[in-house]
Amino acid sequence: MQANFYASPIIADGKLIALSREGQLITADVSDGYEELSRCSLSPGPESEWSDATPAIANGKIYLRLGSRIDCHGGK
Repeated sequence: MQANFYASPIIADGKLIALSREGQLITADVSDGYEELSRCSLSPGPESEWSDATPAIANGKIYLRLGSRIDCHGGK
């Protein structure tokens, strides 16, 4: 997995979730090795809005800090 990371990755339900500084949200299955499942760009904009914070998961949703805002994505 190549990207510029400041935040720590997290593991949830056997999946690694990582948010790069430039807003690449990467999900990988790590239950048996490493298989990238998805990668999406959140396009945070100028460097002042990039991510340096570790993602958080609660109630089936992922919370991401991008600059001065907090985004909520997904859900079951």
